[in-house]
Amino acid sequence: MKMQRDDKRMYKSQRRQKVPSVGKTRFLVSVWLDDQNQWLDDIHFRFIEDARVHAARWGRIYGATVTQITEVEI
Repeated sequence: MKMQRDDKRMYKSQRRQKVPSVGKTRFLVSVWLDDQNQWLDDIHFRFIEDARVHAARWGRIYGATVTQITEVEI
């Protein structure tokens, strides 16, 4: 367990040192709402890793069955 915590801490510190993307490409996380039969567009992220984490969080916390990540230009 401690090894995983150390790896996570090192990964986060490396991400902070990365130069942010200045391009116009963002990753949009969308969630399918079963009760309303429609897509809910959520947040635009600069990095695909952040979008994947957010999509997994939607599935875990809110019980969303389908999430979609699309690449969009802003």
